[in-house]
Amino acid sequence: MEKAFIGLDIGTQGVRGVVITPDGRVLNSCQKRFVTLNVSKEPGRQEQNPEEWWRTAQAVLMELSDTQAEICAIAVDGTSGTLIPLDEQNRPMMNAIMYNDTRSEKQAEWIEDEAHRQGAAFGFCFNSSYTLPKILWCMEHGICAKRFVHQTDYIVGKLTGIYDKTDASNALKTGYDLINNRWQEFVTRLLPEEKLPEVLPCGYPLGEVSAAGAKATGIKKGTPICAGATDGYASSLAACAARPGDWASILGTTLIIKGVTEKLIVDSNGVIYSHRHPQGWWMPGGASNVGGRCIHEWFGMDRLDELNQKCGSLAPTGNLVYPLTTKGERFPFVQTDFEGFSLMRRGKGEETVRYLSVLEGVGFVERMCYDSIVTMGAFVPDTIYTTGGGCRSKLWLHTRAAILNRTLKIPFFTDAAAGSAMLAASTVYFKELSKAAESMGRIREVIEPDSVKAEIYNEYYQEFVYEVNKKRQVKREHI
Repeated sequence: MEKAFIGLDIGTQGVRGVVITPDGRVLNSCQKRFVTLNVSKEPGRQEQNPEEWWRTAQAVLMELSDTQAEICAIAVDGTSGTLIPLDEQNRPMMNAIMYNDTRSEKQAEWIEDEAHRQGAAFGFCFNSSYTLPKILWCMEHGICAKRFVHQTDYIVGKLTGIYDKTDASNALKTGYDLINNRWQEFVTRLLPEEKLPEVLPCGYPLGEVSAAGAKATGIKKGTPICAGATDGYASSLAACAARPGDWASILGTTLIIKGVTEKLIVDSNGVIYSHRHPQGWWMPGGASNVGGRCIHEWFGMDRLDELNQKCGSLAPTGNLVYPLTTKGERFPFVQTDFEGFSLMRRGKGEETVRYLSVLEGVGFVERMCYDSIVTMGAFVPDTIYTTGGGCRSKLWLHTRAAILNRTLKIPFFTDAAAGSAMLAASTVYFKELSKAAESMGRIREVIEPDSVKAEIYNEYYQEFVYEVNKKRQVKREHI
């Protein structure tokens, strides 16, 4: 029986799972959506039910377990900064506070000020998308949890019964010091050490599937579970960005930019933060609030093929759209009160033109992200890997390539689950993460930029940046 590895991605909209062999063949895959994407009714709050995560993950794993292969290990990824307080029986005390929930803005400001006062060097700035401010918000509102866990930790806990271990990428936003591999003294003053998990490098063995986990999922008892990662971390691996000089754009519900560098990039503005590569390198990147969410909310996912076919010949539109569905941006700049805009100079009442303008808007934001990375001293090559649900649109791929004026390489795998499978294989089979990504990842398609459109888009991009900076300045003047 051949060997294989399972990667499980707990995303914003559902759960994806994949079974992959060491040479990159897919033996089985499954995807199931959540019924409810936000159970909160309060403005600015984003919550999901952790039990729905587990029910959906169970259904996915049950299908994946029906695979004629020896499952050698499993790894799980989840949304970065999502938090669940657990009671003494490791049961959720409330709905999960999602990564894009803004209720902890004041706590984030206090933590950032306190960190600077105490000289705690994290290499990033805290904001409301981070886990530690959410923990402080819970404590200030009387939620006396036994422990606070991330989305990934909760699913791993349901599989293994282990809730007091986490991976280094998820621990980052709780304030873990990735430079010295320890919890900062500043963090331990806020949280008792018994509430802080043991932190493992991504891909390292964490535990095994318990009897209860096996019964719930069909996965064999004793199957190794490896420390997973955030969805952005796993997606960049799926995109084959695993060695220094590699950069990847992951276009899913949100836009995530991730790369690999030999040296740490420290950004005092809090736009960029760096995960630690298990081989000692760094994985800088950031996440924007634009992405597939705007397409889902404004046009509906069931009409994308129709819209893509209708508006392919309309590009470039000349319109300038910053497609935010909610207030606030994290990358290419951090501004919690920033609001999107739409300057429609052509086809204002036409749905197809508006749709294409939104696709272009995401591309403009993506270029701004890479431009900001370059200003921090990082090298971004002429070729970028890209993955995520947005890669299913050929129109979007060609539009982004022209706006970036860079070649896009699309791997065979287009979601984070494949990156988690690589993590599962990295230590128990390959011994190095870069070797796992090289062996299991394959390029499906290469998109070259249209030189004529790239020149036109460059002019529109300069106008877009001007409008963004003007809007940001107006916001600051009203503070």
